[in-house]
Amino acid sequence: MEDIFEDEGIEVNDSSIHLISQLAREQLDQEAEVAMLEEKLKMAKSKLRKISEVDLPAAMSAAKVKDFTLENGAKIKIDTQLYASLPKSLDKKNEAIQWLIDNGQAAIVDEDIILHFSPDERAELEQAMMLLRDANFQPMEDRSVNTSRVKSVIKELQEQGIDVPLEKFGAYWRTFAKIKV
Repeated sequence: MEDIFEDEGIEVNDSSIHLISQLAREQLDQEAEVAMLEEKLKMAKSKLRKISEVDLPAAMSAAKVKDFTLENGAKIKIDTQLYASLPKSLDKKNEAIQWLIDNGQAAIVDEDIILHFSPDERAELEQAMMLLRDANFQPMEDRSVNTSRVKSVIKELQEQGIDVPLEKFGAYWRTFAKIKV
């Protein structure tokens, strides 16, 4: 081990070996503590989510109250929000986008063309930008939809009584308790 450091002109002695060993143990201890705290945080978030999204809304629903004020003045209100995100799978993403187009929502679809070049193809890149389709490149089409726009359209369509396949958009309605202190 000492040979490794000697080759680089670094002097290794017992105190430096002791310091390295001590710091390595401290790093391992900190890594273990971070992992434990991350797991504890994950469990705490899960518990909080269950209380705010299941237990408290269910208790308030059973009591037939939409809002409630605690003794300390904190106000509890049950709220519902829509969450949505297009699937990561290209086939499923294209299926969701096609549903939007087929249902009169083409205006919210963004279409992009992506060209891939290696760094030594800068001249070709500039030529392709000028001539795009005339150049000998095969552009890849990419379509996307802004998540906020998808949520807005889903809400509007559902308000109009249109059955929107929420699963296509990774969408779901989330009911939860909001507490303002």
